[in-house]
Amino acid sequence: MPDIRYIADMQRDQTHLSTETILEYLNKYPELDSFIKGYLIHCLTDLVDLHALLNQRILFRPALQSLPHQFMPVMLESYFIEHTKLDIQLSAKPNNILNDLKINDEHISIFSTIIYPFVTNPSFESALEFLKTLGHSNPRIEKYINAARNFDGNILLKSVLFALSNIPKLKRQVISEIRSTEAFRQISVNP
Repeated sequence: MPDIRYIADMQRDQTHLSTETILEYLNKYPELDSFIKGYLIHCLTDLVDLHALLNQRILFRPALQSLPHQFMPVMLESYFIEHTKLDIQLSAKPNNILNDLKINDEHISIFSTIIYPFVTNPSFESALEFLKTLGHSNPRIEKYINAARNFDGNILLKSVLFALSNIPKLKRQVISEIRSTEAFRQISVNP
């Protein structure tokens, strides 16, 4: 939900909160436990240095040096859309945290509407359509979409990069980094 910022026309730091701030919401709004934990995991995942993890793969280093930095999320998201059965449930209901962040009900409704096709039919095309609508002329998102289309259209490159990057191992590394944070330990002991 932090990426609702594009709809709400907010800066990243207004929705990608510090872990301390997110954890404070557990005491303030205990009824939103699952939402808060999901929010925290999103923000913790964004803090993982994928470039550093991928740089550990000797055979992947030449690709890493020649590809734009924003290409790594494209590759990873493409892999997970192709290789993971996504089971996404969306409530699309306003809540106190979103109200505290000054995200209004209209923003929530718009976000819910544009993500719904992806949630009900996760695919490469529905993900790009979601991003295109979400970014509505945002140059950063447009670059991401162009990179994704180029990547998806080059089957050989995609297969080689998937193999060289060892994404299943990368996934384990990312999960390990998230679990090693103090913030994750705090939500793990607070069921």
